[in-house]
Amino acid sequence: MTAESRNATDLSPRATQETEGTVIVKAEEKEEEDEGDRFQTERNSLELSPQFLSRSTTMNERALSSYLVAYRVAKEKLAHTAAEKIILPACMDMVRTIFDDKSADQLRTIPLSDNTISRRICTIAKHLEAMLMTRLQSGIDFAIQLDESTDIASCPTLLVYVRYVWQDDFIEDLLCCLNLNSHVTGLDLFTELEKCIVGQYKLSWKNCKGISSDGAANMTGKHSGVIEKLLEATHNNSLWNHCFIHREALVSKEIPPSLMDVLKHAVKIVNFIKGSSSNSRLLEILCSEIGVNHTHLLFHTEVRWLSQGKVLSRVYKLRNEIYIFLIEKQSHLANIFEDDIWVTKLAYLSDIFGILNELNLKLQGKSNDMFQYLEHVQGFQEALLLWQERNLHC
Repeated sequence: MTAESRNATDLSPRATQETEGTVIVKAEEKEEEDEGDRFQTERNSLELSPQFLSRSTTMNERALSSYLVAYRVAKEKLAHTAAEKIILPACMDMVRTIFDDKSADQLRTIPLSDNTISRRICTIAKHLEAMLMTRLQSGIDFAIQLDESTDIASCPTLLVYVRYVWQDDFIEDLLCCLNLNSHVTGLDLFTELEKCIVGQYKLSWKNCKGISSDGAANMTGKHSGVIEKLLEATHNNSLWNHCFIHREALVSKEIPPSLMDVLKHAVKIVNFIKGSSSNSRLLEILCSEIGVNHTHLLFHTEVRWLSQGKVLSRVYKLRNEIYIFLIEKQSHLANIFEDDIWVTKLAYLSDIFGILNELNLKLQGKSNDMFQYLEHVQGFQEALLLWQERNLHC
């Protein structure tokens, strides 16, 4: 093939089309790159503009405000609709009164619907749980407190509190709440604890240095109690102690039979009145007409430690009104209030349990320490000795 034929072949229509296509493709790619550069430049200039920064800051402030409101709703145990139905209208009214309508209308942009509040609360709870797990999984020592109780539906639950040192301060928090079966043994409790603390939270028993619980049989049993199993899991490196608030509650149950009969009669009177809605309303009307401070009686609940003192105190304060009501109802329970010795014992029990309730409340709280609790207990013991000496001289 000669040079002329080769030149002719290069200038053929097919070759010309391929060349033109290559030029067109390169030109389009260059235009796309120019458009991409222009888009990136405009995007950068937009992000740096005061308007964009203001809009972004406003969105962050709205989200933060929503989280703050959700935190208060959860802390006060309010319904999720309270933020949108109560808090937001109240804030708008205050802002409209102090400032103007335009400032108040800006509060409408804060997301406070019930679904949003629910999601915010779940997010806050997950964040707090993750922060707690991060601290405990770092290898620090901790102590746990076990409290087995029943909820409002009479279902058994186990509350586990954890206490640890963080940044030179004692921190106490709720670790978990376990739902238990109707028949709960010590082995069942330990199995649920093992699944939660070791299986779910990936914590090690060797870092558990203290255990506190009440004196229930499934807790302190010699062979199948939870404490025995926990001490074996920690290789006996943990110290177990009986909760002194439980001790104080248990001691208050050991009262003489004569005083126990007074308590049982008082509970029977309360059940007679509170067991019927009509009786409860009639007593309320009677107390309102007389003009006393209290118009309702209180139920006695065994699981509530402060219940005995409050029930006895309310019965003693309304003893005259209850006596009149029982006479109108022609109940034989009215004869109890005619016994001056019984009324005297009722007043004595009311004072004693009121003092025990006051001590019980002093032994609670997160801001106190063991030294303050010890001072309260010692002060109560000295007061008992003083009261005993006064009774001997009377």
